[in-house]
Amino acid sequence: MNIFKVIKNLALYITPFLAVISLEAQTILVSDIDDTIKASNVRSKVNRLLYACAVENEIKGMSRLYSQLASEIPDLEIKYVSSAPEFFMRENHEYFLEYNSFPNGELSLRKSFFDSSNDHRISTIEMIISETKPQTLILIGDNGESDPEIYDYIFNKYSQKMSILQFIRITYPHETITNDQTAFVNPIEICLKLEESGIGTCSDSLIDGFYKEITQEEVAQDFGSYYFHPYMDCNGYQWPELNFDRSELFENISNHLEHKCHTQTKSLNQNLKKQVFYQTKLFDGT
Repeated sequence: MNIFKVIKNLALYITPFLAVISLEAQTILVSDIDDTIKASNVRSKVNRLLYACAVENEIKGMSRLYSQLASEIPDLEIKYVSSAPEFFMRENHEYFLEYNSFPNGELSLRKSFFDSSNDHRISTIEMIISETKPQTLILIGDNGESDPEIYDYIFNKYSQKMSILQFIRITYPHETITNDQTAFVNPIEICLKLEESGIGTCSDSLIDGFYKEITQEEVAQDFGSYYFHPYMDCNGYQWPELNFDRSELFENISNHLEHKCHTQTKSLNQNLKKQVFYQTKLFDGT
């Protein structure tokens, strides 16, 4: 018997099975865009139009985080799933991702204004799950629209089949998220929670870099890359529970983030009072 022929035939036999295993044994990161990685102020009808075509308004640190995850996790695939209309926003979102150096990933947008944004995103995520059969699914969104409800639906339906981690950016007044969802206002929380789950590494240098930038960040303008954009209202945010032995550094970071959210909300309320005052004066003619 020719041993080389046997090995060749065996290789031909098992290769398709190895390909299937390789295809299915992967980590999928599904990311929203507006108010998750791009400052969009979706709850303001006026501002969302002003922000829509801007490309420099990255939520700071998110492209750095995604790039690190892509470099550390060989089988990671990133899917950008947004309810923005295809014909109006595809070119802009593609340019935004490229301009801010986000890792390559498939971009899925809503095909028609008449399609339900929730149905579009749920069906898209379910199609991704069906096609890739991931072992780990990472869902990153915000509390501006329906991300918490959509991700909770996916979690309840599929968490018995795979590991699912959910992250919700607190951009607007703190609404209820589930116990299975991690609130965040900065990439640090995502990075640390993923490391705690055995996904990627959140190095001290990366954490220190984020922390230094946060503490030195100037008052945000309407456009630009910031951690805390001027419309952000994260009052009530609380640092997530983490099982790490870096308590002193974490305490400094968590205290700063919680304080920043408090002062950010206070500033927003003061600005709102000023707007109401001047509008009243204008209509009263005084």
